[in-house]
Amino acid sequence: MTRAAGFLVLALCISGARIIQAQSAGELLGQGVHAYQALEYDEAAALLGQSLGLASPAPLADSLRTRALTYLAATHLFRGERDSAVAAFRQVIFLNPRYRPDELIFPPQVTNLFQEVRRTTRTIAVVVPPVTQLRSRVDRFKAMVLTSSLANVAVTLAHADGSALKELYRGPVADSLLVTWDGLTPSGAPPDGRYVLRFAPLTTEPDA
Repeated sequence: MTRAAGFLVLALCISGARIIQAQSAGELLGQGVHAYQALEYDEAAALLGQSLGLASPAPLADSLRTRALTYLAATHLFRGERDSAVAAFRQVIFLNPRYRPDELIFPPQVTNLFQEVRRTTRTIAVVVPPVTQLRSRVDRFKAMVLTSSLANVAVTLAHADGSALKELYRGPVADSLLVTWDGLTPSGAPPDGRYVLRFAPLTTEPDA
């Protein structure tokens, strides 16, 4: 009985710590944005950096992390730290290849630098449901391929052991592409089992 009670108290303490640290990261982000808007760039850089580097079981969500990195990149740029701004923008692109800074919030020198980094940073991501049950000829499997810039991509459906089952797409992707599968093998038969989606950039350059 004593052990069970002790475990419960410990679990509650850990849960409470997670909430406090998650709030602290969000508060630091808000304070960093406020400092940036007040043109206090040294303070903004420190606060935004802390919000991103805070050790926590519940760090900033990707959307908030993207926001923090964007403000941090802008802050670095206005401090004359262009290389640091470029590095922060690269992290943004890795998090979300389709992201664009709001031109109503950030001035042209910030958005222009982001576009420059985006053109030279090749990133590919695929958004799919974590587990999908598919009925052949009835349902269609759907996956969204995202790229930060024009790229040639191959998307292949494979068996669980890695052997290829069917190539779903091969060609250029400028921004995003919806890839679908009807649940049939190349011979037209319905397969049975578990499969994985594999995607990879191709070495040939896409036609502009």
